[in-house]
Amino acid sequence: MAEVWLEGIRFPTAFAFDDRDRLYIANELGDLVRVNDAASGEPPTDVVTVSSGIEVPLGLVFYDGALYVSSTGEITRITDEDGDGELDSFKTIVNDIPVPGNHQNNGPAIGSDGKLYVPIGSSCDACGEEDVRSASVTRFDLDGSNQEVYARGLRNVYQLAFHPEDGTLWAADNGRDDKGYAVPEELNLVVEGGAYGYPDCWGTNGGRRCEGTIPPIAELPSRSSADGLVFYTGSQFPSDYTNNIFIKLWGDGDGSTGKNVVRIELTKVEDRYTARVSNFATGFKHPLAIIVAPDGSLLIGDHGAGTVLRVSYVGS
Repeated sequence: MAEVWLEGIRFPTAFAFDDRDRLYIANELGDLVRVNDAASGEPPTDVVTVSSGIEVPLGLVFYDGALYVSSTGEITRITDEDGDGELDSFKTIVNDIPVPGNHQNNGPAIGSDGKLYVPIGSSCDACGEEDVRSASVTRFDLDGSNQEVYARGLRNVYQLAFHPEDGTLWAADNGRDDKGYAVPEELNLVVEGGAYGYPDCWGTNGGRRCEGTIPPIAELPSRSSADGLVFYTGSQFPSDYTNNIFIKLWGDGDGSTGKNVVRIELTKVEDRYTARVSNFATGFKHPLAIIVAPDGSLLIGDHGAGTVLRVSYVGS
């Protein structure tokens, strides 16, 4: 069952729950909003603006008492320094991420190694990059130090997520935009030192110069803009949904592809993954952010409609 859970959230881009089950929502206008009564699953009534003026925040992750915000060229850590329960101490820990063109740094994740992994988009639709961090996943210590490129050749990953069981890193990547519908979007298993082909190679041996690159685990519809990604870790849905991936497909401007959410069932045999992709939900204007709520439902931010929808399981 799908229902509008929250309205009036203009252009939502990212979600994160803190350790008190309060939901933080970033929007493209630069606001950071907190939903204090998000845990019950009921439509919330206690919604406050925590901060404004952030330059295009496109990613949030909460870890060990701190909220990390990925905004244009920067990573900011927000903490509760005085112990009053409010995240109100802002510190920019990275301020030199390249943003020379079409894309920027997006939705981060924190690994079991206690490192911050940040996807950084390319500077164009299809080109070689001057900065090795562009079109990459870059890794940092939690204080922003020890910056290093973890994987490359990923044009514009919007959201990273670690597998809840084996700790592998996953991302949906958006392929180059100058080949019409020939280039698919991708679901990738991201490994340290991996090269994923952008700009020359795409999909499974598409394009050229594919030698030494890692093909995707699954191909997704071309020009659908595969963005928000989450593993299902709740207990509300049937057990065969456990550790499935849900990906938001923003959608092409002409409406011919995307504007939906897909479900991806992963199968692992002897350390090799295969994937089965199926349609899960439709009817969005431009879906972008997604997260598993404490009650096991899915919260889906429709950037185009300015709403957050709640998808819950009510039985067959």
